[in-house]
Amino acid sequence: MLMGLAAGCTHAKDRPAAAPATAVAVARPVVPVAAPEPEPAPHLPSPTLAGWSMQFDAPALKAPDGKVALVTALAVPLYAAPDAKRVIGYSGIGSTLPAKPARGRGCSEGWLAVSGGAYLCAGDGAKLIDPPQRDRVLGALGRARAPMLSRPNPYVYGKARKGAFLLARPPRNSELSGLTAGKPARALDAQALNGTYLLSVVGKQEPGAGGPYVRTFRGRYLPAADFKRFPDAPMHGEHLGKRVKLPLAFTYRPTQVYCLGGESGGACGIADKHARFPAGATVERDRRELVMVGENLAVPRVDVRIARRVEKPAAVPEAERWIHIDLSEQTLVAYQGNKPVYATLVSSGRPGHDTPTGLFDVTRKYLTKVMNGHDDEGPYSVQEVPWTMYFHGNYAVHGAYWHDVFGHTRSHGCVNVPPVDARWLFYWSRPHLPAGWTAMLAAHGMHVYVTGKTPPEEEGT
Repeated sequence: MLMGLAAGCTHAKDRPAAAPATAVAVARPVVPVAAPEPEPAPHLPSPTLAGWSMQFDAPALKAPDGKVALVTALAVPLYAAPDAKRVIGYSGIGSTLPAKPARGRGCSEGWLAVSGGAYLCAGDGAKLIDPPQRDRVLGALGRARAPMLSRPNPYVYGKARKGAFLLARPPRNSELSGLTAGKPARALDAQALNGTYLLSVVGKQEPGAGGPYVRTFRGRYLPAADFKRFPDAPMHGEHLGKRVKLPLAFTYRPTQVYCLGGESGGACGIADKHARFPAGATVERDRRELVMVGENLAVPRVDVRIARRVEKPAAVPEAERWIHIDLSEQTLVAYQGNKPVYATLVSSGRPGHDTPTGLFDVTRKYLTKVMNGHDDEGPYSVQEVPWTMYFHGNYAVHGAYWHDVFGHTRSHGCVNVPPVDARWLFYWSRPHLPAGWTAMLAAHGMHVYVTGKTPPEEEGT
């Protein structure tokens, strides 16, 4: 079995078929399940959960004198001052930032003052342009596109076939026989994927000898036949308020629903994986521990995770936004001050790779982050892990696009969150990334409170 991915972090495996987040065949057992309405990304609308397409969000940004900095490199460092000494963040390819020229040392092509009080060196990979030029220049880049920030997943993701080749370009007919024989031409600069590689792809499929090719965000090409796309995960959490309150029970696998009208209750329905219920008292019937989820309705305690309210740690300021992660229950609850505002399931570190407990604060925020490493099955690379927030060394809260078994432990220590919820947390938490930034370092703000004990690992996860 493939072990966890990234230093202290993620775990990859082919995604199992996912049941919708609803309950069926019982009367009034569940909180109605609706798509969450997260705070939008700056300058962008909220996402919808249907009808996603491969279109690229590229909002125009107003800037002093009508100028913007267009980033043309995969990542450009952002500095605290025009002196190339202290990096405070990054901007990624296709991003536009309000900009104007600035004086400084250590940059032969000139400094630009940009949004968020930062500075970038034009020589690192940026152009000062008029906004109408943006699409033309970006189109000429050819290698990559801006992330789709209004989607739960900012890119299209999938898994490469083990043994496939990543290429510098699609092959010509004269190069196809060598590639098929496993001896690609030197001009293709082929990388053999002898491990687990999860890739982000952009744009349309490219023609080439031997069939179409997908282009990765990082400018490489893979035969489309060697790429298995991950479907968008249906799991999402719940906004909390008058309609939905804590404690809230989530099923993390399909389970029976029991009707307890008499001395002993019988099974009267099925709740799908990731259904959610108002959690009531725990009772015992016929030597089964059950959780009441409505009038005379109950589900087995062993099949649900319960998100409960906790007291705010004293070190967290009164009005601050913070999150509580309960390892025992594999739940996450977001709070503003003492008020819980959102709840969902997570997948934390599996036994032996436990997520650390304690009170931490987010120190780095990345729109996406590449996570590489090596485990018992060989090398792995997980491209563009979305909505990543580091809170303790290499431990992070981030979106997980490669599975839909939230509620089970899964990772090497990071906290996997459904992408819809991870995006919501990323934009809800403070501080926000300034316009055009793709990463913020020293982003001290939101506290992460981790408690509980890692539950036993289960087969099939």
